[in-house]
Amino acid sequence: MYLLEEISERVRALVDKTIRGVFRSLGDPGSSPADASGSTVLRRLYNIEQNISQGIRTVRSASGSVSAAENTSGLTVSLDCYGFPFVDLRYEVGGAATINIEIQLAGTWVTLESISEGAAGSGIRQIRTGCRNVRISVPTTGIDISLGIEAKGV
Repeated sequence: MYLLEEISERVRALVDKTIRGVFRSLGDPGSSPADASGSTVLRRLYNIEQNISQGIRTVRSASGSVSAAENTSGLTVSLDCYGFPFVDLRYEVGGAATINIEIQLAGTWVTLESISEGAAGSGIRQIRTGCRNVRISVPTTGIDISLGIEAKGV
């Protein structure tokens, strides 16, 4: 009987120590989750809850522009979307131009869509893709160009 009591006490002490360690990794129980520092479990759960409740989407973006005077080779903007499936591509051109929307498959750029603007114009295209890399390009020289890409995920 003495042996069972000794084993029971050691197991109880081990369990208590383990539980205290788990609670320490969750963050300081005396502070609010917003005050928790580092990457504790509590802080991560708090961030997830905030993103869901506020409807915030994770966003990655890239943009670029060139003036007509400096435009000697057109403009290309690329983005590593990290697999975010929803991509908005924005363009604004100061004259007639062709806008190419491309994705990268197995190291090769493939054109999804070519848009022809007969005069100055702008537009937004929304695509859904599982590809990691997306780019928008305008090879036309001598015109003002502004391009942007925004990748989103829920």
